[in-house]
Amino acid sequence: MSGVTWGRYEEAYKAIHDKIAEVFESVTSKYLAPTVLAAGGTDTIWIPASGKAVRLKRFSVSVSAATRIDLRWGSTAFESFYLPANGSVIVNLAGCNEQGAVNTALTILSSAAATVTAKASGEEV
Repeated sequence: MSGVTWGRYEEAYKAIHDKIAEVFESVTSKYLAPTVLAAGGTDTIWIPASGKAVRLKRFSVSVSAATRIDLRWGSTAFESFYLPANGSVIVNLAGCNEQGAVNTALTILSSAAATVTAKASGEEV
């Protein structure tokens, strides 16, 4: 790496450090206890504090019946999962900065009747 001054190395190391620190910073988790949702039923997982937005870092969901699960900011889906009966999925979004709008809740919709359990981890920004 000849020709690169120490100042540039320091900037690069700081950028790498900052990105790693972002991945490992503490998060808040919100749990949706097992909830029976009718076909097309919705529930709220996370309502941010006034003036804040939810930045999602991790999400998991389990279902009792085959269904499509829509993860939504308010009523707008941004991710869908097609799950079999007794299926589950865990999604790691660390570093992706999937974020809702200010004052917008993180909600879930099930396309079929099912018992749904979910956990969302992230931060309010």
